[in-house]
Amino acid sequence: MNKFFGLFKVEFLKLVRTPVILFFGFIAPQFFLWMQSTNFSEITLEGKKVATVDYSFPMYVFLTILVIGVGNVGVGMSYNRLIRFFKRLKLSGVSTFDFIIANFLLQLFVVTISVVSLLLTAIYILDMNLNGKAIFSMIGVFFVVWCMVYLLGMIFANLTKDAKTSQSVALVSYFFLIFISGATYPVELMPEILQKISKVLPTYPALSLLKDTWINGNASAVDFAVVLTFTVVFLFIAIKIFKYD
Repeated sequence: MNKFFGLFKVEFLKLVRTPVILFFGFIAPQFFLWMQSTNFSEITLEGKKVATVDYSFPMYVFLTILVIGVGNVGVGMSYNRLIRFFKRLKLSGVSTFDFIIANFLLQLFVVTISVVSLLLTAIYILDMNLNGKAIFSMIGVFFVVWCMVYLLGMIFANLTKDAKTSQSVALVSYFFLIFISGATYPVELMPEILQKISKVLPTYPALSLLKDTWINGNASAVDFAVVLTFTVVFLFIAIKIFKYD
């Protein structure tokens, strides 16, 4: 147990010393949500008027998940490999399982705090109404989407044998997904070629799932099955290629 809390503390201190992740994971989603919601009061979605804050909220929840899951996990783990951090952990008797559990729980804690702060901003500053919202369904969907993205970050961090190359892959993938996934700009408004690219990525059904659950109160069974399938596949790949060296 002491090892676990020690790992949790080390990972937390590394996180607070990473201003880019803190900015994009905490401040940027708040700013984007405020900017979009104050510029437009409502939009028409499939013939139905939806408050802009309701439309934007799941987008920026997903942005937070991507920043922490791919940015902090993907880039962070590959950096750990680069500085031989894992080798030092092994010498101190910390197992792979100990590290992954501590890291997963820390990142989940961070992304949850960020999403809760985003929710409070939406409610108390942007007047978002929670009446009729499927809160418990949203929590379940959020957790499944988080697991998928976390595992994707682990894959990027361990994709190549060379740690420096893996770090570059994770960094490029991080920025690519932020801009192409619909987390910062609606997929529906992108040029057709970018829409086609976005819709074949695993991030598309994940964001659709968050949007449907929050806006309509029910999740698409197809999107949920697709995200769950990706999560299971990514789990096997991440376990297979994880390099604790």
